[in-house]
Amino acid sequence: MSIRERDQQLGLLRAFLTSSRETAPNSLILQGPTSTGKSIVLKQVLGQLPVKFSIIHCDECVSYKILWKKILQSVQLDSGLIQKDELSYDALATTNFQTFIKQMSVFLEDYHYDELHYVVLDRSDQIMDDIEVLFKNFIKLQEVSPLKNLSFIFVTRTIPSCITTSSTPVIIFPSYSVEVEGKVLERFWKQYVKLVVEMYSSYTNNIMVLKLILTRIWPIFVQPIEEGELKPNEFLTLYRRNYKAIGSDYVISSSLDTAWDDEENEHQSSNLPTISKYILISTYIASYSESKSDWTMFSRLKDYHRKKTFRRSTRSSNRVNQRLLDASYFDLERALAILQAIYTIETGSNLHTDIDIMTQVANLSSMKLLLKSNNNDFISAKTKWKINCSFEYVKSLADDLNFPIEHYLTE
Repeated sequence: MSIRERDQQLGLLRAFLTSSRETAPNSLILQGPTSTGKSIVLKQVLGQLPVKFSIIHCDECVSYKILWKKILQSVQLDSGLIQKDELSYDALATTNFQTFIKQMSVFLEDYHYDELHYVVLDRSDQIMDDIEVLFKNFIKLQEVSPLKNLSFIFVTRTIPSCITTSSTPVIIFPSYSVEVEGKVLERFWKQYVKLVVEMYSSYTNNIMVLKLILTRIWPIFVQPIEEGELKPNEFLTLYRRNYKAIGSDYVISSSLDTAWDDEENEHQSSNLPTISKYILISTYIASYSESKSDWTMFSRLKDYHRKKTFRRSTRSSNRVNQRLLDASYFDLERALAILQAIYTIETGSNLHTDIDIMTQVANLSSMKLLLKSNNNDFISAKTKWKINCSFEYVKSLADDLNFPIEHYLTE
């Protein structure tokens, strides 16, 4: 498998890593930023060699006791000489580094295991303990212990200062260029879109629904990459891990519901007549503003109104924004007065007398955009009304009319 812009690193790894104990390095360091191909290149090279190897994720170890135990058990299992049910779970076996060396030596001697075995300490700079201790302990372990057949490979973002003068070889993995990063992500996104579309094309051809499904699944799908468990080019592994999440009923049903709501709102918004949009705006203002501010807010003097709207409020910052509360009921007469005022202020002309306002109100009520307190009496003075739309929806209507709705709302 070819890995983009990593030919030099592949060549160096193949030169250093051999299947012979005599020529294999005591230790090796792979250093570079996150997501630069260190682990995947290393796995590819080791997988092509006729040697045993173990991979330890240091970021999962909260202490060195756990790390030593993981190394001991991984080497025992990956050697093929011990089955999982034969492992020793004695907590005292790796209480310190000396007991770890002793236990490992006992295993090597008892099972006559003298084959070369690579131990990969992945994310070695992310161990939840002193990083320098990790490097100091394992960098020259072969030279100071009987563990002659173990070769340690460090995969790290940074190199501790304690080994900067060490003779241990270091292979640098530089960051990808912007061009390569763009191509990698573009290819990954195309694979992702193709996968989701093929999975759901038999259920729906609605582009909006497919778009919502893509958006909803994406955070779950890329989570293993963000956490460093997988790389973008391990797409098949990502798919297998997220298979259940991708095909869940929640993703389908919630996306369909959202798409239906969006289409319905868009359809209603685009097909409402201009006067109905003004009615909804005026009723929203009536529901979310105090009646005592009507005289100032809806003065027919346009210049005076605009001058007032740019004044900063002197109210306490602790006061709750009215838009965060439930809509209040209002008298229909007040809403119609607000309608007349805002229409005159913003258009410079009065409402036409031939417009049947009450018919428009009835239509909006049948669409459940306006709610009334008394279902039996439509025009009674005792009947109260309130808006049944979100601010975002009303704001979209206002934008269609170039209407500055924020100027008319009290904080």
